Amino acid sequence: MQTPLVMTKFAMPPLRPVVVSRPQLLARLNAGLGGKLTLVSAPAGFGKTTLVVAWLHDLVEKSEGKRVAWFSLDESDNDPVRFWSGFVTALQSIWPEAGQEALGMFKSSPPMPVEAILTVLINEISALVIDGPYLFVLDDLHVLTIPQITSNLTFLLEHIPAGLHLVATTRVDPDLPLSRLRARQQVNEIRLTDLRFMTDETASFLNQCMGLKLSESMISALEARTEGWIAGLQMAGLSLQTSSNPQEFIRSFTGSNRYILDYLLEEVLQREPEQVQDFLLKTSILGRLCEELCEVVTDGQQTQAMLEHLESANLFLLPLDQERRWYRYHPLFGELLRTQLEKSQPDEIAALQQKAAGWFEMRGDLEQAVRHLLTVQDFNQAAPLIERVAFDLLSHGEVGTLVAWLRTLPDETLRTRPWLCVLDAWMLILTGQAGTIEARLQKAEAAIQSGAISTSEIERVRAYASAIRAQVTFIQGGAPVAIEFAKSALDHLTAADHVISATTATILGASYAYIADFTSAVDSFEKAKAISLAGGNQFNAMVAGSALAQIAAVHGHLKHAHQIYQDGLRLAGKSAFMAPGYTYAGLANILCEWNELDTALEYAAQSVELCKVIGQAEILMTAYTSLARVQLARREFDASLTTLEEARRVASDISAWSLDTILILQARVWLAKGDLEPAILWSQNGGYSVEEPASFHREQGLLTLARVRMLQGQPEQVAALLERLWQEAERSGRTGSLIEIGILQALNFQAQGKSRMAQETLVKILALAEPEGYLRLFLDEGEAMRSLLEDCRKQAPRSNPYLEKLLDTYPPEQSALIEPLSKRELEVLNLLTVGRSNSQIAAKLFISLNTVKAHVKNIFAKLGVHNRAEAIHRAQELGLI
Repeated sequence: MQTPLVMTKFAMPPLRPVVVSRPQLLARLNAGLGGKLTLVSAPAGFGKTTLVVAWLHDLVEKSEGKRVAWFSLDESDNDPVRFWSGFVTALQSIWPEAGQEALGMFKSSPPMPVEAILTVLINEISALVIDGPYLFVLDDLHVLTIPQITSNLTFLLEHIPAGLHLVATTRVDPDLPLSRLRARQQVNEIRLTDLRFMTDETASFLNQCMGLKLSESMISALEARTEGWIAGLQMAGLSLQTSSNPQEFIRSFTGSNRYILDYLLEEVLQREPEQVQDFLLKTSILGRLCEELCEVVTDGQQTQAMLEHLESANLFLLPLDQERRWYRYHPLFGELLRTQLEKSQPDEIAALQQKAAGWFEMRGDLEQAVRHLLTVQDFNQAAPLIERVAFDLLSHGEVGTLVAWLRTLPDETLRTRPWLCVLDAWMLILTGQAGTIEARLQKAEAAIQSGAISTSEIERVRAYASAIRAQVTFIQGGAPVAIEFAKSALDHLTAADHVISATTATILGASYAYIADFTSAVDSFEKAKAISLAGGNQFNAMVAGSALAQIAAVHGHLKHAHQIYQDGLRLAGKSAFMAPGYTYAGLANILCEWNELDTALEYAAQSVELCKVIGQAEILMTAYTSLARVQLARREFDASLTTLEEARRVASDISAWSLDTILILQARVWLAKGDLEPAILWSQNGGYSVEEPASFHREQGLLTLARVRMLQGQPEQVAALLERLWQEAERSGRTGSLIEIGILQALNFQAQGKSRMAQETLVKILALAEPEGYLRLFLDEGEAMRSLLEDCRKQAPRSNPYLEKLLDTYPPEQSALIEPLSKRELEVLNLLTVGRSNSQIAAKLFISLNTVKAHVKNIFAKLGVHNRAEAIHRAQELGLI
């Protein structure tokens, strides 16, 4: 639950009882509401917030219902998830139910990129602001120093709904596309020259607001000396209220910032009673002040009376709520007080920060307590508080905040606290820095051995360490070891550890699948899904669901897999962005197999676009491979290869196994295209051998190798390999794998002239494939498969509707040669058959490369084929080779 202190960040400050009327600036602000952004940019002390508050109060009085969301920023908002969570909280001051889905997405593990979540939020806002304008204020934008937040704000501005207007106050211009916004007349800028008080405004401020009675000449002199700097005029006015000789004061007054700050110390601050000075200095360490907190820091002074005195005396104390319970110092004044505190009472600062931290800890606001302790480098007290609050931060997705704290702690503090070592290792995984993880975990174990934590906590710490090791080991390809780590972790993690438990169960399932133990894999993914749903994490639940669908597809249960994917989309509800990209990719793969290529292409393209926004590399690679498969089925070979190049770029940042998946699919496209040279090169350098043992995780590579070797005329080696693969797939009940292996076995028998065995094998495979509607596994094998299917039809005792459907799906066949091949074309054809490249054929026949290409083109046209593989098969049918 948010504390009252936090909620003041989302309350628009009250209007001051007496303010200078600035109708021209208010008119300019109103005129800019048609754009996207109002930027109020000037150094401290020029009345930026005061102007915006006066403007908004005026707008509120004239409108029906609440139309302003306010977000006062401070340094703690330099965490993307914290900032945008605060942004949603501010929106909820207008629409209480707004942003619930976005807040849930921030809790996903691994974290979803903010732009993906913003897309959901923007879509929701669009439906809410149709009766706009509504205004959203970011006060003190300059405190944000994280480039990612600025980048996200740029994304928001580029897509902001027409009914929402962003207002920002800042000391320095933010790194937003201001030039582009100016060119499009979408930004309204109020700057230093606009905010400076003119002579009439100076007179109103000094004589009406501050109760002085200065002549026109005095006012003009002060306005000229301060150049309209409002803070400078206020400081001068404070002194003039007690000055015995105003004219002499004005004559000697220098309006420069440095002079005024020095003057404020010497004349204004030191003129206050010692008790007031002491209160000001001690409470300057606080970002926001209330009576109870100030009493703790100042050791029991009558703080409420003091706060009321400071506000009435115009001593730069600003109320933050209508009840005047919470206040803050003007930033300039606060900085000045802290500087003076460091000079006059340096030995007191640590104690003051510790008192403030103690108050926040008692109130349950551990985050603020940690911030105060880290300010004075009190790491020993901060460390246990970080341990206590860390899991709350992670459950809200605030990884950046926790990472920043852990990086602040010295190594000697980390290595004495096992939990901090383990948390640091976990953060290294989430931020993609796996290199030093094991060193952190070893330090955690060393701290355990030294007795740093209670016996009851030891097992839980070690469980986290095992879970982290499971993730690292699986990524590195050590599935059997990852299984042991994951099982050990899950045995000791508690219900409170649902985030890492779900992740670990998913890793366990993937590791079991890697070694083809699918029963255990399914159990693990089901457990991951249940843990995720119990913890309210739909994203992780759909990740586990997609894994279950993939296992169903591998076992030949396409209809069941399709249902799981559809259930995942229903779980996502109205938001497509809550559905992982591979839900769409998985659906595209199944629809592609059913030869529903147009719908498959739509799903695959949607998957890629979604995953680009989500930004998770593994999911994006899955989306690219799905799209490439659909493009291959549509015979869009160049498009498929282009897609795979994009996938290759992404996969190279994940693991060697991921990259291998892309290279295998590239080889399949080259084969389908009839471009044997790069396919043969892959078969030589891809790390696969026709003699190696069969295994599930290398199955696709070995099947692709078998296709290449069949075209190279090595049927005996291929037969032995396919038999080993069949036995392995049969052992684990993978019907989907058996269908593909059996198809290649039938084609290999046909290539060996064993027609009866080819037909018998294919009939058996058709029986396996028919219940689930497999089509593309047959169709993608081209003319060779069509010929074999026709042979089966001729030999069948009765009509087979499934067989007829397969044959009807093929394009019309050319039954005979359009024109005989020439002697030279026959020579080229025979060299194509043994896998020679165009350049090798040119060298062998002593002809140019262009001549070879012309011959190949003519051969394809005469045979009625599209690529080398089909040409070889057709030539075999016709007895040409």
